[in-house]
Amino acid sequence: MRSKRKWKGTRSKRCRRRTRRGGRRRMREEKEKEKDEKNKEKQENRWKKGRKMSTLRKEWREEKKREKKEKQEEKQEKKERTELAFPRSRTRRRIRRKWRRIRVKEDEQKKEKGKQEEKQVKMEEQGEKKKNEGGEGAGEQGENEKERNRLEKKTGMRERKKEG
Repeated sequence: MRSKRKWKGTRSKRCRRRTRRGGRRRMREEKEKEKDEKNKEKQENRWKKGRKMSTLRKEWREEKKREKKEKQEEKQEKKERTELAFPRSRTRRRIRRKWRRIRVKEDEQKKEKGKQEEKQVKMEEQGEKKKNEGGEGAGEQGENEKERNRLEKKTGMRERKKEG
């Protein structure tokens, strides 16, 4: 008989830890303990100061803001320190620009190659069509005809000039 639990691949570390040591019950108990501790602290603060909750909340908010500000300042200092140690120099930017230009050029060359290949394929197809229409040597005949037409145009122009 099969087990009821579906097998869903590898389990995460956290899941394994939960199941090995007391499972979810342990986790729930820990969370409840933390909540109880927090509530106790709040209660003590209330009794100590003899004030309303609203004022306490205000103080907690201000404390949180202060902590947040301190963290941000620390981050900023760290950033500045790293900036001094490893300045983001112009050379790095220059190198990046250079490689970007090179990449753009390569892309353009690839596009041009693709276009040229397409043109070549079209020309070959047209040449095959001509050959099929006129039999063998049709391609040569076509070239000869073009030459003849060009010469006729030239001579026609000359004659018109003479007449004019």
